[in-house]
Parts: sequence; C-alpha cells; structure tokens
Amino acid sequence: TTTPYGIPLNMWKILFQIFLTTTNVVFWLLPLRFSKISDNKVALGLANAFSGGVFLSLAFGHLIPECVHGFAGDYNEALPYMIVLGGYLLIFFVEKVAFDAHGALHEMEGGSCNNGHDVKMNGGDVANSDDSDPAASNSGRSAVILLGALAVHSILEMMALGLAKTFGDSALLTLSIALHQVYIQCRLCSCFLSLFCK
Repeated sequence: TTTPYGIPLNMWKILFQIFLTTTNVVFWLLPLRFSKISDNKVALGLANAFSGGVFLSLAFGHLIPECVHGFAGDYNEALPYMIVLGGYLLIFFVEKVAFDAHGALHEMEGGSCNNGHDVKMNGGDVANSDDSDPAASNSGRSAVILLGALAVHSILEMMALGLAKTFGDSALLTLSIALHQVYIQCRLCSCFLSLFCK
C-alpha cells in the first residue's frame, strides 16, 4: 500500500505517536493554566460524551466489521464477536474491577487534600492536618490507582495503533485516540489538582 509523501507506514506510526504524546502534554497543562476548564463540569461531560461517541463509531463502523472479515473461512461465525467481547471485558476488568478507576475519580473529586497545611475547623480552631488522615491517604492511593489504570489503557491503545496495517487505519485510530485523550488528560489533571491543591 502507498502512504502519503512516500514515508513508510512505521515512520507514520512514530509520527502519530509523537503527535499523541504532544496532545497529552498540552491537554495536561491546560487545566494548570486555566482553572475554568477543570471547574466546568458541563464541558467535561460533553467532551466525555463526544469521545465516547467517537470510539463507538470506530468500533461498530470499522473495527468489528474488519474483524469479522478477517475471520472468513471455516471458523465458527461467533468467534470474532467473542474475541471483541473478550477485549471489551478485559478493558472493563482493568478499569472498573481491578483498579476501580471510575470510583477513584469520584473519590478524588469528593475528597479534599491540603498537603499538611493548617485548616480551619467549624468552630474556628486551627488543626494541623497530617498524612495519618485515612481519607487523605485513601485519596492519594486512588490517584495512583487511576493513573495506573489509565497507563494500562494507553498501552492497549498504542498496541492497537502498532498493529494497524494501513495508513488510513493508523490515521483514523490516531484521530480517535487524540479526541479521547483530550478529555482524559484534562480530567486527570483536574483530579490531581483537586486532590493536591485545594
């Protein structure tokens, strides 16, 4: 197959990875520079819905039909769908069961962390908060769990990009990952900011 500008497909994949890494860094830094981004729940919800729609469209309109086409032969016709379901359940297990990334996200949003600074209590007394507070240590653990779950998620996304066989598939997958990463990076940075900088 031919690729644009005569650049080999593997070089395009490296360029796509550089683009994705740059996108991640930029959208990690945005909430640091503009606090209104991390405070706008409606915009984050819309971005999440849009990125979810991109992945659903990619899965049902492109990836699953290509998977079924790749199994043409003497295989059980349900096998490609079972493999797709297995991949979905693997991601579900990693993100929701093993790491409980969604629960960690809500725990960090609801929790507060003050990095050992003095805090005013209801009666006006000043109490020094320390790291022995179970809620603070639990929120810190949740932040690490969320970061680990997203790291596994990113590894699986990059494996899919590495396995793409055509330029069109690589470009489409890169675009869908980039659109999804915008939300993930803004959200992750917002959670860390709410955890460590309140």
